[in-house]
Amino acid sequence: MNRASADQPETPRRVEGSPAHRAIVVGYGPTGRTLTRLLGENGIDTTVIEMNMDTVRQLRESGANVVYGDAAHRDTLLAAGVQHAGTLVMSTDVENGAEVVRLARELNGSVTVLARTMHLREREQLRQAGAQAVFSGEGEVALALTETVLRRLGATPEQIDRERERVHAELARVR
Repeated sequence: MNRASADQPETPRRVEGSPAHRAIVVGYGPTGRTLTRLLGENGIDTTVIEMNMDTVRQLRESGANVVYGDAAHRDTLLAAGVQHAGTLVMSTDVENGAEVVRLARELNGSVTVLARTMHLREREQLRQAGAQAVFSGEGEVALALTETVLRRLGATPEQIDRERERVHAELARVR
């Protein structure tokens, strides 16, 4: 079990293996919890970066890899092992999201960065900072609503897949 003071990032357990099997999840809200669980169930060693000290304590007590701190700080990303990670996921809408992406890519040029944002208008800034994929709350809700309406109207799975692809393509063009 890892212990560190609240004002100092800690170094998580080191696990041998390829970067493809190491991920960092920024934020441990409902999305981060689900993502961390699913990654773990699929053999991905995951380290969480979290700023809520109560959550950090609970994760440490459960034996999880967790670093207390702000992901927009170099030391926090290094403590989380970004230099050896294959993927960094911003599972929450981070205030300095572009800075997190820029720093992660600076520390590990091959890390895949997936980012979350609330608004479609913020996607381009995150992409320009180096995120390979950006998911917006607005876009994902639009997609979920579209799929639900199509199912209720009796659309085939193929029609729903086609519309999902079309909506993703349209949302990717929104600036």
